[in-house]
Amino acid sequence: MSKIKLGIGLYSCPTSDHNRVVSYIKGDDDVDKLIVTLDQQLKALTDHIKAAKIPGFGVQGIFVAPEYMFSAGDGKTNNRGVDDYMKDKIVEKLKKLSLKYSNIVFIPGSICWQTSALGQGVANISMGGTLSVDQAKKAIPAVKAKQNWQNPVANKVGFAKDLGSSKASALDSKKATGDNVKAKFQKNTVFIFHQGKLLGEHSKSSDYDESNKDNVYHVADPYPGLHQVKTHKGYVNIGIEVCLDHDCDTLYNWVNDPSGGNQKPHLHVIASAAVQPKRFACKANGYFLHASSHPSFTMLYDPAQGKVVKSLNKPDLLLDTVEMDV
Repeated sequence: MSKIKLGIGLYSCPTSDHNRVVSYIKGDDDVDKLIVTLDQQLKALTDHIKAAKIPGFGVQGIFVAPEYMFSAGDGKTNNRGVDDYMKDKIVEKLKKLSLKYSNIVFIPGSICWQTSALGQGVANISMGGTLSVDQAKKAIPAVKAKQNWQNPVANKVGFAKDLGSSKASALDSKKATGDNVKAKFQKNTVFIFHQGKLLGEHSKSSDYDESNKDNVYHVADPYPGLHQVKTHKGYVNIGIEVCLDHDCDTLYNWVNDPSGGNQKPHLHVIASAAVQPKRFACKANGYFLHASSHPSFTMLYDPAQGKVVKSLNKPDLLLDTVEMDV
């Protein structure tokens, strides 16, 4: 077992207030502005790594931005998905930015995106591990208050809803195969980059208000996001959750279930709009990293010590250094 040091950068900016989109994408110019912003934050983390004299090669730091860093909207509705063509363009630009900062594991928040369901069967879409409507009622006060829900959604399918009219729709085979040509699948996905390459991706299991139209269906990943990166002294395991999934103990339940292999990560990472810290899923000497659109929730936490190492009180970049065994 060896000790390593990592520079930590947790970015908080107003991507969402849960009621309407605060920053949103209409075209390439909006994407480019966000890329410039992320470039500035990565430069600051790089300067911190140099000042802290963190040794090694490959991975010397990790950067996390909040949920909905890249999403659509008009400031009035919650329908946040950019089209899949725009999503692909964003991913390519993020790869190039990652190559510029090759010593940093780059997690630029989430991209909320959607694609046509035309011609796509359920079997071709990754689903599972998501919330039913009844589970959502328990987890979300705004949902719990609504009493006129219609049909509960199957456990293996994400759900879309309009909180205003309290509608919930199951993804049925007719719409999934594109008989309804207006139907769309939507994902809220965190992408993980290193050295200009896409290391992996993980989509949120449960839909809070990403979609507010009956013909838009949230698609979940069947497993929690567990990824591995190589440092100069060993591998670092990273577990990722997106917002509400943490409130539902998604990663905690998985890594503590023998069938999940008890794969506790060194770093428990959350990208969120706003969620309170709950159960920590990292190893005994690991850390909890939370980047939120709400500054007060953005923090570096040491579960072993049971204390917040550092947090924010305004939108900013949290910078620190951690040391742990790998």
